Amino acid sequence: MSVTYIPESRIFKLDTDHTSYLIGVTEDGYVGHLYYGEKLRHAASTEAFRVENFPTPGVLPRDKQ
Repeated sequence: MSVTYIPESRIFKLDTDHTSYLIGVTEDGYVGHLYYGEKLRHAASTEAFRVENFPTPGVLPRDKQ
């Protein structure tokens, strides 16, 4: 397995022989799932985060520390 960090988009990309898993860091510093599935050649952008949909991490006070 290989792990790549893309600092411009704040994405961690984990690759196996056949799959990719993308984990991103939001502007507020939260970590979130972006993608899991067929192996990707390139990482997506954090625009794939749906932080505008409830519940967002910033909406629930217990989520921020």
